[in-house]
Amino acid sequence: MKIKSYLIAFTLTLFSCEKADPVTENEPKIVTTLIYNFRAEDGSTVQMNYQDRDGSGGNPPEISVGDLKANTTYKGILFLLD
Repeated sequence: MKIKSYLIAFTLTLFSCEKADPVTENEPKIVTTLIYNFRAEDGSTVQMNYQDRDGSGGNPPEISVGDLKANTTYKGILFLLD
């Protein structure tokens, strides 16, 4: 009797979940914006950006860079946006 109850519970659990749509789940995302924030040991920050709103082709990307100091250790955070 216990085995029957476990089998029924397992079957209900197995078939109760919705299947994900494989087409929308695996669609590639195009990264259009990259933001890199650096923080130095002294607390100063530097930000570098890359943005290509229209994707490949069309207008060239907008790129802004900051100056990193020599002999300074930085920690960075990278943001990728679509």
